[in-house]
Amino acid sequence: MALRTARSIQKKVKEELALEITARYQGEEAAAKAKDEFDNVFSRNELPADMAEFSFEDGVGLLDAMRESGLASSNSDARRAIEAGSVKINGEKAGDPKATLESGEYVAQVGKRKFAKIKVTK
Repeated sequence: MALRTARSIQKKVKEELALEITARYQGEEAAAKAKDEFDNVFSRNELPADMAEFSFEDGVGLLDAMRESGLASSNSDARRAIEAGSVKINGEKAGDPKATLESGEYVAQVGKRKFAKIKVTK
């Protein structure tokens, strides 16, 4: 129990420091926005407000889309992430590295920090 308390104190101190530094250089309003965005994405597991958007043609391979959108550095990196279970497409784990994306809009996520909107058109 003492460890949990120490961690929560450390987290609170880090949050206050980040808020103070951001406010000093970017203003109080920007600091409050950044804190809210951080809380939404990392504490509440919501989607970030701003995500990079990428467009592809119908039938693009998942590996290619991940590489070209910057979610993975290579096809091998993308394959490893999928096999490790750290890739989600529209909130559902991607299980097949050979999958293709049909026409539509997708939110791709790798781990907890990388997000991209992927639009696939005919």
